[in-house]
Amino acid sequence: TTALETADCSILDRLSTDEELFSQLNFNYVIVAMNASGKKGKSAKKYEAWRNFHSKSNKDYRLPKAFEGTEIWGAYMTDFIKESGLSSSMEAAVKNFSNMSDVERRKNIKFFEDEINIIGLKNIKKIIVLGEKTLLLMKLMLPQEYREKMVGVWHYAVRKSDKDFKKNVKNAIFKNF
Repeated sequence: TTALETADCSILDRLSTDEELFSQLNFNYVIVAMNASGKKGKSAKKYEAWRNFHSKSNKDYRLPKAFEGTEIWGAYMTDFIKESGLSSSMEAAVKNFSNMSDVERRKNIKFFEDEINIIGLKNIKKIIVLGEKTLLLMKLMLPQEYREKMVGVWHYAVRKSDKDFKKNVKNAIFKNF
């Protein structure tokens, strides 16, 4: 069992001192999920601002297995909606965008754009978006220079086999190069 499979965030402690680990970071690709979960993994307290995965009981182990051995390995992962506190992406999409004030909506979008600009949008080959709802929302809310880099894949929680999930991810990403 690896840190990626157990929601163990202690790997972040080693980033500044472990050259081999740091060399695996890959800012040519960004993986985007809808929202950070309201649930917190046991080891995630210290890294609250970094929280992407929902819990160790979820199917997020599928992500490293789908990207292992590909040029996407080590990609930066983030969430489109930063402050939802909801565990369902549909809830987040409806509540946080349909019911948000224009100011709140713009703030959320700007936060995401600023985060991506730190990496450098022009350096990113693909923005890999997890789930149809996330892809639709991002295409509606973000400018063309973001949309042209987006490719949608199934969300890791999809009720399909691990083998089918991995096949979907690879087919969607690599047919779009």
